[in-house]
Amino acid sequence: MHGEFFTVRYDMKKQHEEKSTSDLPLLTQEQERFIKRVSWGALGLGWVWMVFSKLYIYAVVSFLILPANFILSVIFFLHGRKSSWESREWESFEVFQKKQEQLDALAVVLWVFIVAAFLLLILSFN
Repeated sequence: MHGEFFTVRYDMKKQHEEKSTSDLPLLTQEQERFIKRVSWGALGLGWVWMVFSKLYIYAVVSFLILPANFILSVIFFLHGRKSSWESREWESFEVFQKKQEQLDALAVVLWVFIVAAFLLLILSFN
C-alpha cells in the first residue's frame, strides 16, 4: 500500500517536471550559467526579493513567519534564479536578467549601508 503511494507521487512529480521544463524557451549556455549563479539579492533582501522575482507564495510565507524568511533566503540564495525563471512569469530572459541584476545590486548597496551605519554607531559610543 505504501509503495503504491510513493510510486504515484513519483510519477506526478516526474510529470510536473517534464511539463514545467518543456514550457520554457531554450536557453543559451551563458543564460544557463546566469541562472545557476547564486543570488545575492535573495540573501540580502529576503521576502522583498521574492516579490520582485515573482515568487509570491514564498514571499507571503517569509513575511509572516520570520524563521521561514531566513531559511527561504538561504535556499533562494542558492537556487532562487532557477525557481524564479521557472515560474514562467517573465516576458523574456533579458527582462529577467536585468531584474535579477538590479536586485543583486540593491542588496549589496543595502548591506554596505547597514554595515557602515552599524560601524558608525559602534564608533560613536567610544
